[in-house]
Amino acid sequence: MEQIIQKGKAQKLQQGEMSIDFNEPFKHLPIVVISPLWENQHVGVGYIDTITEITLEGFKVSSNNASASFFINWIAVGD
Repeated sequence: MEQIIQKGKAQKLQQGEMSIDFNEPFKHLPIVVISPLWENQHVGVGYIDTITEITLEGFKVSSNNASASFFINWIAVGD
């Protein structure tokens, strides 16, 4: 069984939940890991970003962090 790795960076402009789509759907639910990124900022994030749903097509992240310089880095591994 061939493993597929997808990755990305999504800008989070609004507080609350956001959806992130995979480049290609997976055949089985993947493992998804996220990490917050404040670009050009020198402070920690105020809230913990949480994955609230994973599907074959994408996933949802809930957080009250939001800014033009706030991003969610992500990686998904599956088949």
